[in-house]
This record gives sequence, C-alpha cells and structure tokens, in this order.
Amino acid sequence: MIDRRQQQESLYRFPYHYLPQLSDNGGFSRFMALSWGFGYLCCLLNAAEEILAESPESIIDVGCGDGRLLSLLAGRTDASLTGIDNSDRAIALARAFNPGQKFIAGSIDGVNEKFACVTCLDVLEHVADAEIAGFIDRLCRLVRPGGRLIVGVPSVNRPFSSKHYRHYTGQALLDQLAAATRGLTVDKVRHVFNGSDRLFRLYSRLTCNRWWFIGCGSVETLVWRYVWKRLRQAGPATGHQILATLRRPA
Repeated sequence: MIDRRQQQESLYRFPYHYLPQLSDNGGFSRFMALSWGFGYLCCLLNAAEEILAESPESIIDVGCGDGRLLSLLAGRTDASLTGIDNSDRAIALARAFNPGQKFIAGSIDGVNEKFACVTCLDVLEHVADAEIAGFIDRLCRLVRPGGRLIVGVPSVNRPFSSKHYRHYTGQALLDQLAAATRGLTVDKVRHVFNGSDRLFRLYSRLTCNRWWFIGCGSVETLVWRYVWKRLRQAGPATGHQILATLRRPA
C-alpha cells in the first residue's frame, strides 16, 4: 500500500517548489544547475574522507555555509558536529536541511571550545588580505592538542571568481598558514579534482553553459563515476582544489 504522506514528506529533502522562477524582466526558468557541481562534490567527499580517517570525537566546520559538509558527515560518525558561519541566511538553511545538528550564526571569536578536527573549506579566499592573518590565528586556536586542522582552497588552475580575493598554489597556502608560528605542523598537502581533464571539460561545456542545461540522469551518473574514479586525485598542474592537513602536537 502506498504511504502517500511519506511519499510527500520524502520530497522535502529540497525546497522544490522554489525551482520555478520568474526573473525581474519576466524570464521563466524551471531548472537550477550548478555548473561546478561535479567538482564541488568531489572536493567535499575528498575532505570528508580525510576528516573521518582518524574518527575524531568533535568536529567544527568554520564557514559552514548551508551545512553541506556536515550533511555528508552526519550518520557516518559519532562525533559531535558543529557548524559556524557569519551569514544568518546560510545558517538558517543549514538548520533547515540538518535538523538536530548544532549551527552557530556569528564569528569564531566567541567560540572557546577546542575540537579534535577543525575544517575550513572554501573560506580563506573570501577573507580580505588585511584580515587573513588574524582569521587564521583564531582558526588555529580552535584545534585541541593532538587535533587536526583541514583547510581547503581553490587552486590557481581553477577559473578565478570575482567574489574571491585570491586563488592558491600549494606553497602559497602553506606560506599563509605559517603552521610552525602557530604551533602546528604540516601533515600533508593534496591536490584534488582534476578539472583540467579534456573529456570532462568538453562534457561540462556542452551540457551546462549560459544558453542551456542538458541533463540525463543516467549519463550524469556515468560522468560522476568517471570523475570519482579518474579525476578525484590530481597534481599541482591539474588540481582545482588544495587540501592541507595540519596537526597540533599532543
């Protein structure tokens, strides 16, 4: 027997009623497509694997936005999960999509707790040059003895975004983090998601551009499998994301 109420409830994983939109000039759209979605999910899952590798007891995601990373961690760990972001709107979405998790709207200045794992993904590029050193100082203070800090930033191989202050090379990221001066050591630096792959770039341009979006579920799944199997790891010349893992000595 069909449970119609449960069927309806399952649709609310996403606010689908908001997909049909009219623009200010009267243009209509019934789709929303994230052109960099393959790369984004690939980078997030790479980070999630890194986070869960040592089964941390507590995790805070700094600059959590709408809580997407914590949504991927929930159910895969017994760690306490906390997200913090200075955007009230982002935190409202995070709470809506992740009921039961702890989200804080505000600055990390007010966080006094220490965590086994501190994550900061796609955040540093949004911090102005004059503020970046102080922000990293405060970020590092959240890491407890024996804990890790995992930082993810866009590499210089990724097209530059006007909302970013900078993109990074591996060395530029390490220079900015200055781990030794902040009582941490560098564990590893990885380049992930080979967004320079010619076949992937051709598919992306043909199916999602300024004029149209073409999506076929089975084809998209095949492309995702190709991305995860062939493109998830990369090198300095091809990686679109850099993941750095730092550790505070016990």
